[in-house]
Amino acid sequence: MACDGSVWPVMGQYGLWLKETCDWACLFIVWNPAVMRGCVNNIETRPRRIHRASAWGSLYGKRMGNGIAHCTCAYFYITLLRDPMSRYLSEWRHQRLGQHCKDAKLQCDGKRVELFDIRPCFYDTWHGVSLDEFMECRDNLAVNRQTRMIADVTKSKCYYRRGITPEKRTEAQLESAKQNLQQMPFFGLTERQTETQHMFEKTFGRKFKTSFTYLNDAEEEDMISEDEFVHLMQHIELDMQLYLYAAELFKEKLRTVI
Repeated sequence: MACDGSVWPVMGQYGLWLKETCDWACLFIVWNPAVMRGCVNNIETRPRRIHRASAWGSLYGKRMGNGIAHCTCAYFYITLLRDPMSRYLSEWRHQRLGQHCKDAKLQCDGKRVELFDIRPCFYDTWHGVSLDEFMECRDNLAVNRQTRMIADVTKSKCYYRRGITPEKRTEAQLESAKQNLQQMPFFGLTERQTETQHMFEKTFGRKFKTSFTYLNDAEEEDMISEDEFVHLMQHIELDMQLYLYAAELFKEKLRTVI
């Protein structure tokens, strides 16, 4: 839910679809629908100008003559999954450039995560970090990020190191992520843009004016060594399992809308 939104005329209505930025009004690193709704409801209880609106999901409303939109919120929890290796390398490149979401607060079950459980990889900037350094950080949240962000981590003792084995934690997170994915009205795959667009349009009854395109950055994957590849695969094991599961589920859902 970015602070800067874009309003697109879609099939005679105004749909507010938001660009992803690091300057978010409501920023969540874990799955918590109740907190998400509370944050958005707090923001959207008053009329907001269309070009500065914020929301989670989609907002629909009439555009008034004074530029004010009175919106009725319909919350849809949706996601796009990306090839785990490409996603991990993309996050590394992002950090290597010194870019990160400074205001992101790691919380779980309404509580701030303590340094005892998660130690930050850096305190100011990680500019210039090598891939090996990126992978060596014990508590790097890039590890299996897609699985963790789609899962309800309260089912795996949040980030506490006590009271649950690593094996039980990963099993619970993967199972929770799969369940949440099943319950979403829509999810897509970054590498399958045409089918993802078709699925979205059929699910929500909206037509995009331009076709989705996929920008392949696989050349970065070709630059890593064999040792780096093996090491990296250990950090995306859950994400790989989730992605393969999502690909099969995506095929099933696609057949129902064709």
